[in-house]
Amino acid sequence: MAETDTSATEPVSRSPLWVRILLFVSLAANLLIIGVVTGAVLTREPQDRQGDPRLRDVGLGPLGFVLEQDDRKALRQDLARSAPKLRESRVAGRAAMARLLEELRSDTFDPAVVVEVFEIQRQAAGTRAEVGQAAVARRLAEMSLEERRRLADRIEKGMRRHGGPRGN
Repeated sequence: MAETDTSATEPVSRSPLWVRILLFVSLAANLLIIGVVTGAVLTREPQDRQGDPRLRDVGLGPLGFVLEQDDRKALRQDLARSAPKLRESRVAGRAAMARLLEELRSDTFDPAVVVEVFEIQRQAAGTRAEVGQAAVARRLAEMSLEERRRLADRIEKGMRRHGGPRGN
């Protein structure tokens, strides 16, 4: 009698359905995490493009984001010379805010105090902006034509990215 190959007719052992579902869910979760991390890394601004809080404090706005690291360093050094004036304006702004909080909690609310507080805050912010803008003007004057053109290109690119006005 001839021997027959029984391996071809034996059923293949499969994992239980719950194991396959668990593996599929695990794979999907891992792919989701990888996608989120990759997306965050690819869309994140480089560390040196996130802006410097000390430069935002002086009202540079988007310009603080597009300056090169060396330019920001030079501006911080320049602003350090104006530290007493900047500190005074921040103290005045905080004192005004404390006064506003006190007035908001007062039984005898006076809207005129709110207007006065806003004026103090506007003056304090204006002082910081004046100091910052003067420092930037000095820094721009130190730049070569090519450096200023590259800066203009970065500003324009940032404006396009964030929906601002277009250049010529």
